[in-house]
Amino acid sequence: MNKYIFTVIAVLIIFNAGFLFSQDYQSVQTPVFSPAGPQCNAGEIHDLGVVGSNLGWNTGATSPVGACLKFIPPVYPYRYTKFCMNFSRLSTGTSTWNYKIYMWKSVNGKPGPRMDSVEVTVTPGILPNWNWFDFDLPATWKEVTSPDSVFIGFLYDAQTYLGGSFAIDVSASLPVWPGFTTQGGVNWTNVSLPTYKSWLMRAEGAPSISYAHDVTVVDFLSPANLWKKDSTYTVKAKVKNAGTSPETNVPFKFLDNGVVTGATVNINLSPGAIDSVSFQWTPAISGAHKLKIASALATDQYKLNDTANIDIRVVGFPQYYNYLNGTGTNVFPFGQTGGKATTSVYLPGEFNHPSPVPTGKSISKIYFSITSGSPTVFSNLMVLLAQDTITSLSSFYTGTFDTVYNHSSVTTNEIGADMFYSLTLDHPFPFDPSKSLIMSVGQCGSSTTAYTLRTTSLSGNRRVHSLGGCPFTLGGTSTYVHNIGIDVTGPTSVIGNPVIPEKYSLEQNYPNPFNPVTNIKYNIPKSTFITLKVFDIMGREVQTLINENKNAGSYDIRFDGSNLSSGIYYYRFLAGDYTESRSMVLIK
Repeated sequence: MNKYIFTVIAVLIIFNAGFLFSQDYQSVQTPVFSPAGPQCNAGEIHDLGVVGSNLGWNTGATSPVGACLKFIPPVYPYRYTKFCMNFSRLSTGTSTWNYKIYMWKSVNGKPGPRMDSVEVTVTPGILPNWNWFDFDLPATWKEVTSPDSVFIGFLYDAQTYLGGSFAIDVSASLPVWPGFTTQGGVNWTNVSLPTYKSWLMRAEGAPSISYAHDVTVVDFLSPANLWKKDSTYTVKAKVKNAGTSPETNVPFKFLDNGVVTGATVNINLSPGAIDSVSFQWTPAISGAHKLKIASALATDQYKLNDTANIDIRVVGFPQYYNYLNGTGTNVFPFGQTGGKATTSVYLPGEFNHPSPVPTGKSISKIYFSITSGSPTVFSNLMVLLAQDTITSLSSFYTGTFDTVYNHSSVTTNEIGADMFYSLTLDHPFPFDPSKSLIMSVGQCGSSTTAYTLRTTSLSGNRRVHSLGGCPFTLGGTSTYVHNIGIDVTGPTSVIGNPVIPEKYSLEQNYPNPFNPVTNIKYNIPKSTFITLKVFDIMGREVQTLINENKNAGSYDIRFDGSNLSSGIYYYRFLAGDYTESRSMVLIK
């Protein structure tokens, strides 16, 4: 039996969900997406944009091979105008690919006769990098004129172009969407299975009939590659009057996660005119954002093309950082069952981007520069800080450390390439820019995966590490330091440098609303046993954040709502006879 028969591939899909596989190679990969994502966000989307598995062909496959996905026009007659797909390749594969995009007529729920085709060329990234490719379909492509589906996909010469990989979304929340593969380009095998939900293929188009009033938002224009929290961006989209009537004062709105943000923009559009609309946006909350630009023309007769969407991730960016060059040579927190630790020394003046850290400040947050990372659960994660006049390390630092972060379990979201992962310290650490900063990060326990950190090689021993296991034992020295950043605050009550608050108080969490992490600050004027608990809207306790004696001071604590559903929650603070409650909103 030919080992490339697709029934065998289908069986492999069942038993290898979440893996990259073909008949010649199989490995686990961490997907890294092209930041801009696909343009096909205003049409038919049958995936969540997540690479869960991958199907590829290699030397020996019968040519041509290909894949296609079922598409159902929203109205009839309808003409498809754009096709988008997610694609990658092996490092040993062909760098530039030529293949044809086809539309097949649906016959008995399977691809039938070919209706149209167009030849395209792509240069995909190398695994684990994934790229969306967007193709404008010729205006000569046939209309879909009957209430039926079509199949759109590709065919290519597998013997000439080697190592191609085509993305599959296996997200549990997706319904199974019909997809087919082929060898020889004639016989099709249905590979839609319970664990394989949809190719990462999308298509969009427009009705073939003319409307008097039809304003469309085509797609986003030049979206940023990296979206930074608290930075201001011009968000822009191409718009068109596809109707036959002139339109005046057409309103366009910008939405962030479904909430209208900023002022409405009004423009005039003649029939057939193409223009653009722009909005200023300063993201205040890091994490996932679904951005939309929508036409709000009241007389619009075709609403399905009124909105363009793009999924982005806003990353927190540090106020000050040391380096952002170098490569990722270490992982955090070391991806090793049983634990591991590292201690690094940062010299005076090294936190000088974009400017030197002023004196009289305290470190409130630490950022790690990530080159790759996946959703991770860290066990028993600790960060310790100290300051000294030392400039190198030959063994673990023996001076006095302040334990600024100590959590038994930390759950993170996926972090893309060239982003930051941050830890909000349990209490601020007073920072003297004229001294070296010594940072120790340790994990006594297992982690589900690892983050690869960006590091920089310098002169002298700048870091020591443990070989693993607790208690930690010296494993070696290195010239490398992690590329990290810090946020600082003004003079704050901290261990060893107390500024005693005058009264008890509980402050509003920030950010609010939040997704899924927020910070809660409280103040206590004297040593007191305190509790801080979170309740749902029905009054049921969902988490105890603090239940212990605390010294006088001002404190910040992080609340992670990853395991909770969207809604209103309350947090209640008890300290002696003092009690106070506040509400917060979790939006996912």
